[in-house]
Amino acid sequence: MFGRSLRNTLIASACVLPVLSGMAGSALASKDNFVVRNNSNTPMTELYISESNRSTWDNNVLGADTLSRGGQTQVMFGDRNSSVCLYDIRAVFSNGQVVEDYQINVCRNSEYTFRDR
Repeated sequence: MFGRSLRNTLIASACVLPVLSGMAGSALASKDNFVVRNNSNTPMTELYISESNRSTWDNNVLGADTLSRGGQTQVMFGDRNSSVCLYDIRAVFSNGQVVEDYQINVCRNSEYTFRDR
């Protein structure tokens, strides 16, 4: 009797562990704290972040503001649905330089940093 109860407990535990670890992984996947940093020597005048499956850029995240050298801004996503995690990013700097990067996983990465090349 004791052996059968122990065996059932072990089987139940083995079935529950993958479910719990899957839940923990999805809880960590969040777009709420995504930050863009400007570690380049040039102020950023425009910043666009759009879902990777789109063919056009969304609105300028900075609006009329500028992201100075060493500055950072938190990105607020309109759709917090964590099933959409891949985004493209485009920055325009005050010297006219444009930098684009594609398919950034904002659910697994909490920040994106622009640096001089």
